[in-house]
Amino acid sequence: MKEGLNGVLRPVKEDGRIWVSQGTLNIKKVAHTDGSKYQCIARNSIGERRIESALIVTAPLSVHLRPPYQVLNIGQEATFNCNVTGYPVHTVSWKKDQRQLTPSSRVRLLSRDVLHISSVRREDRGMYQCFVFNDLEGAQGTAELKISDVAPTLISVFPEHTAHIGDSISLKCISTGNPVPSVTWYLDDSVVSQSPRITAGDYVSEAGHVISFLNVSEIRVEDSGEYQCHVNNDVGSVYHAARLNVYGPPFVRRMQNITAISGEDLVMRCPYGGHPIKGIRWLKGGIYLPLNHRQKINHGGSLTVQSVERMADEGEYSCIVRDADGETATASTHVSVVVSPVIDPHFFRDSVITDEGLRTKFMCVVTKGDPPLRFHWLKNGLPFLAHGDTTVQTFEDSSIVTFKRVSSSDRGHYTCIAANMASSTNLTTQLIVNVPPQWTVEPKNISVVLGNTVWMDCAAVGFPAPNILWKKMIYTESTAGDFTYVHSSPRAHRYNNGTLVLSDVEENDSGSYLCQASNGIGAGLSKIITLKVLVPPRFKDPYQSKTVTEGMSVAVTCSAVGDPPISIKWMKNKSILDAKKNARYSIKETAAKMQTLSELQIVSSSRNDTGIYTCSATSEIGADEAVVKLIVQGIPDAPSNVSVMNVTSRAFTLHWDVVDNGNSHITGSIVQYQTHSDSEWNGQTSQLIVSSAETIATLRGLTPVTTYFVRIIAENTLGKSRPSEVLDVTTEEEAPSGTPTEVHVHSTGAQSMKVMWKPPPEETRNGVIKGYYVGYKISANEETYTFKQVEKSANEQQSTYITGLQPFTEYDIVIKAYNSAGSGPESPQIMGKTLETAPPTSPIVQVLSTTSSSIEFKWEKDAKDKSAITEYMLHYKPDNGDWEQLRLSNRQDHYSLDGLKCGTRYHLYMTASNSLGTGEPSEQVSVRTLGA
Repeated sequence: MKEGLNGVLRPVKEDGRIWVSQGTLNIKKVAHTDGSKYQCIARNSIGERRIESALIVTAPLSVHLRPPYQVLNIGQEATFNCNVTGYPVHTVSWKKDQRQLTPSSRVRLLSRDVLHISSVRREDRGMYQCFVFNDLEGAQGTAELKISDVAPTLISVFPEHTAHIGDSISLKCISTGNPVPSVTWYLDDSVVSQSPRITAGDYVSEAGHVISFLNVSEIRVEDSGEYQCHVNNDVGSVYHAARLNVYGPPFVRRMQNITAISGEDLVMRCPYGGHPIKGIRWLKGGIYLPLNHRQKINHGGSLTVQSVERMADEGEYSCIVRDADGETATASTHVSVVVSPVIDPHFFRDSVITDEGLRTKFMCVVTKGDPPLRFHWLKNGLPFLAHGDTTVQTFEDSSIVTFKRVSSSDRGHYTCIAANMASSTNLTTQLIVNVPPQWTVEPKNISVVLGNTVWMDCAAVGFPAPNILWKKMIYTESTAGDFTYVHSSPRAHRYNNGTLVLSDVEENDSGSYLCQASNGIGAGLSKIITLKVLVPPRFKDPYQSKTVTEGMSVAVTCSAVGDPPISIKWMKNKSILDAKKNARYSIKETAAKMQTLSELQIVSSSRNDTGIYTCSATSEIGADEAVVKLIVQGIPDAPSNVSVMNVTSRAFTLHWDVVDNGNSHITGSIVQYQTHSDSEWNGQTSQLIVSSAETIATLRGLTPVTTYFVRIIAENTLGKSRPSEVLDVTTEEEAPSGTPTEVHVHSTGAQSMKVMWKPPPEETRNGVIKGYYVGYKISANEETYTFKQVEKSANEQQSTYITGLQPFTEYDIVIKAYNSAGSGPESPQIMGKTLETAPPTSPIVQVLSTTSSSIEFKWEKDAKDKSAITEYMLHYKPDNGDWEQLRLSNRQDHYSLDGLKCGTRYHLYMTASNSLGTGEPSEQVSVRTLGA
């Protein structure tokens, strides 16, 4: 897991550059974005452990301030970007002109890398520096901000003037420049002294021009001469000169002594006045000039001496001015010639190369130049003073720097500066110190786990920078061991700092390695180290599968290779296997040089031994696991959870489970069924074979309303299981398939017949007979039958009366039985015939009242029936009871039926009899006695 910017841990994404191997995180070509905190998380069923490591990625710091140079006008904006390469970057600071930069509302840091100046002012110009540091080094970038200054220029100047004594005059110079220039007025190379009569002033116009003026009133002769306006700013200067001639006798102002530098040109002006002037002459030592080609008298009377020489040109010079009247004036000056110092390059070479620890010196000898001479030294542009083993000795015409013991810190550029009153000169030499290699990181013996990445560090410093090479000792048949170069490969990479990295380490990477550092100075350095490749435990066959038959003995083995000692433990289904707690288990272990073998033996195996066996090998270097899948096969367990569904009259469907198939695929099942519950399943048993592993089957062709006893047997390649528990299933009813038997009919009157019959054969009833449909129709008529529903009586013999018939008429009669599933087929048709006259009509019964034990009712004879009634017969029964009869006198018309049960429903009807027989029954009446 890698910690993100917000502190949240996220899984490391593996790719071709980043990968995880055996718990080791490998990163090739490390980038600064890889720098972060990493967590390694190890988990098992008990818990987890975490280890955190911080990866700090470094690269040499380099800073560039962009843009490096800006020239802006006042009021514009400036932005500097501190572009940093390398990492890490801990601090960034800014300086201006080597002083800490103080931010303000106008000078702001937009970020630690960006400096912004709004509305630039003149004081913002200068050198800006961005300093970057980490724990190992620092770097800086420099940029310059300049204000777009403009050297002064003259727009308007004063001309040469001629005036009389007492006149007034104004001299004016108009100039421009940025910054605003200053103006100084001179008269014959001396600053004009102001007085009440002579005043100077200036101002800046709206256009930004500087207007400067010099006013002279009540002019005198001594005011004449060459006037100059000198215009200066920080960028440059310019001047203009013109004469003011005042009428009067000639004169020459006092001249200052002059010092000239040998080899340079000398210009001397004659500071004369008066007007008009007829001529100007120069003399040296009383002799008129020029004397040679190096001397020249210019227009205006100045004298130029080219390439001044001390012997020829030093001395007294005089200037003589003459007017038209022959009147003259003169003044003199003394010219001294000085000689600038010259350093002899033969003693001061461009560079000095030496080895660290030796002695060396710099000699700065001045071969020409006037004393006194002054010497000072710079190192890398900064003042250099004596220190430690370094001394500086200065003589009249030379200075010597002596290094008694050169060190690498003395490396640099040294400048000797020689100066006198005339000028200064300098020469620079480079001191190059060769330093033999020295270890900064001395290589050491190292070990690495097979497959991981190893970093073999080797670093040295020196000058020139040492070259670091890696070699490995190779043993051949002809040599005892030679070193050969380690070349770059996909697995081997040597970094610029000398570190050798081997990734995906193999066993043949072990051996002796030589790190050699050399730079041509001295014998160089070398060190032989030993790389030991540690082989963690690993299994040759990490995945095995073994199948045995139940009852057999079995041996499960795993072989781990790797550096000893290796500890091997067995687990079954992720639980520690303790052979001491199970007498059937034993573990045997043998160890060789690089191999450890462990064998788990199981005696009389059972299906409970089936499972995933894990062989864990552990050493101080690592761990590995091998998995053995052991399958102990036997006959399947008896089917369970047998259930029935979709029961019909002639079929039902069974479903069952085979919880344990004996670790062998079920090849089929046998469904056995019979109609008796005997424990013996003999030849009368039927069976249905179910192929494959189906656990559902349908039994068909069964008998309705029949109880079947069913059991199921599962089968695999090793044999048949025990039968399941017996399940009894009763089929549903269906409509009777047989007809009523022994059907008879006889006439009971002119309008009725009595029909008698017996139930269908039991094997055709297909259920419980609920009743019968008695159909009748006139024989000669094609009409359909009229059916009368008759409930089944408890007697074997069934009967009913058909009434409302036509006298002396033949009728066709059929009967069909019905149960809860429907009605069966009709019985064979029989014929019956009604009589010409009829027995009496049944009376009309009416209930008068009831008590808890009696029912009182009355009846009336049909008014149309004129026959003589001989007796009445009362038929009655309670619900679910049998019919009873009670004979009543023909003289009665009401009766109270006593001795009944309370709260019981009774059914009753009456018949009337005469000499011809008994008439048809009356309508049935139902009534309930009182009580609960």
